Amino acid sequence: DSGILGNIVQTGRGEIINDFRVGPHETQRMALISVPLKSKESTIGAIALSRSIRSPYIAEDLKFLTSIAFQAAGVINALLHERQLKESRQNDLIFRLSSQIRESLELNIILTTAVSEIYSALQVDRCCFLWVHCGTSENAESAIEIVTESRRNSLLPLVGDHGNGVVDNIANLLSQQSLIRINDVHSLKETSTQQFLLTHDFMSVLAVPMQTRSGQIGAICCGTCQESRVWSDSEVALLQAVTNQLVLALDQAELYEQSRQAAQLAQEKAQQLTTTLETLQQTQLQLIQSEKMSGIGQMMAGVAHEINNPVTFIYGNLEFVQEYVKDLMDLVNLYQQECLTPSTALQTAIETVELPFLLEDLPNTLNSMAVGTERIRDIVLSLKNFARSDQAEYKSVNIHDGIDSTLLILRHRLKANHSFPGIEVVKHYGDLPSITCYPSQLNQVFMNLLANAIDVLEVPPLAKSPTITIYTQQLNSDRIQIRIADNGPGIAAKIRNKLFDPFFTTKDVGKGTGLGLSISYQIITERHNGSLECRTEVGQGTAFVIEIPIYQDYLKENNLNGKTVERTSLPQASS
Repeated sequence: DSGILGNIVQTGRGEIINDFRVGPHETQRMALISVPLKSKESTIGAIALSRSIRSPYIAEDLKFLTSIAFQAAGVINALLHERQLKESRQNDLIFRLSSQIRESLELNIILTTAVSEIYSALQVDRCCFLWVHCGTSENAESAIEIVTESRRNSLLPLVGDHGNGVVDNIANLLSQQSLIRINDVHSLKETSTQQFLLTHDFMSVLAVPMQTRSGQIGAICCGTCQESRVWSDSEVALLQAVTNQLVLALDQAELYEQSRQAAQLAQEKAQQLTTTLETLQQTQLQLIQSEKMSGIGQMMAGVAHEINNPVTFIYGNLEFVQEYVKDLMDLVNLYQQECLTPSTALQTAIETVELPFLLEDLPNTLNSMAVGTERIRDIVLSLKNFARSDQAEYKSVNIHDGIDSTLLILRHRLKANHSFPGIEVVKHYGDLPSITCYPSQLNQVFMNLLANAIDVLEVPPLAKSPTITIYTQQLNSDRIQIRIADNGPGIAAKIRNKLFDPFFTTKDVGKGTGLGLSISYQIITERHNGSLECRTEVGQGTAFVIEIPIYQDYLKENNLNGKTVERTSLPQASS
């Protein structure tokens, strides 16, 4: 009678009923005794006994049953408390594990954390995480890959691939999302699986499968190695709860990895575009430089050739003209000595042409013509040296010749005129050896630097004594230094870092391309393995310092003008 038992549970007191009717028609009479089972907070149940009415219960029976109920309630309370504590620990584990694996988006960290926590919570001998790789064809074998594990120190590690057909049954079950729950490995009928587990010291196995959003099949696998173990439903539920959390974390890790790869790919493409842009820009500079140097070289070579032909003819014949004139002058002097009484007409002609002055000045005039033709020849030679159209490869040259040739070409800009006092060039040349370089490109650098210095010194307010000073020296056995300095106004700090940028110029539109220093920097650093540095101070002038190796790094041996050039190892040039 649920009403009687309910009353006992509600009142919390035991009760004896010696005439208790039971049966479909309540015709059977029984004796009944019942006592409550109490916890600290409330009544949790009751113990009831019944027997024939011919043996009624007495107070001693009630007392005895109450004592037994008290002891049973204590055991039940302990078991309930243990179950609650276990459930609380499992909930704490799930919460803690969930928090830990969500703190990281790295797949390895997530898996290692999960395996370590489960290993400690279930107190197993081995816990691992594995991926299942199923064969793609009918004859292909399945395999499992154990990626991380926690184990007793005495056990051998299992991390790695396992296949060869011995794990087909395990892999197939997990791929079908089937739970593997083996309390005793010896009871298995499938011999290959049993042999595999026993070989790796498994006495019992619990494996819970999972599937990620990308379709990968994984599993958390726990096992004991010393004795078999009956896996409880709560342990299975715990592992299933953990795998649910792990699936979410792995999905997030996969999304993070995909986004990271996409970001890296985008970054690589951006870097490729940047590199391509820089390459295009450098190619543009090289094309401009090549076209410029080609035009200059062809023009100078053509001009030099056209000037050189008539000048050579004049210069070559001047020697004969001087001899002819000398012979004629000697003849005139002899004639004067022989003809002591010239006619009136002859005397008048002598006075008209001022024969004494003519005889004195004609040699001077011829000498001046010879000096002029020599200067023209020097200019032609300077044009040829500057263009170096026949020297596209490395050559051994005298740096001072290149500087002097450049100065001679720029001589017209250095001279004084009615509005400009002129620029003085002071040269402090050191004793330099021949340098292996691209002569025409190095001359272009000298041209750019000297032309910039002249541009600065031409702009009002003019310096009191506009001066360009050129220093050359040998720094050591491997390097030389060239310094071209002016006493102009210097360069402001805000534009110093932009000097070598392509197309940057401080000149008016149409007066500069902004390529001179950029190309010069490229020629010195990339083509000659050297350095180009600007040293400037406002109000104190500007100096450009070039340092280049005497021999280039890769010119260990090269036949230059019939001579073999050898070099020692060079320090890395700074740029």
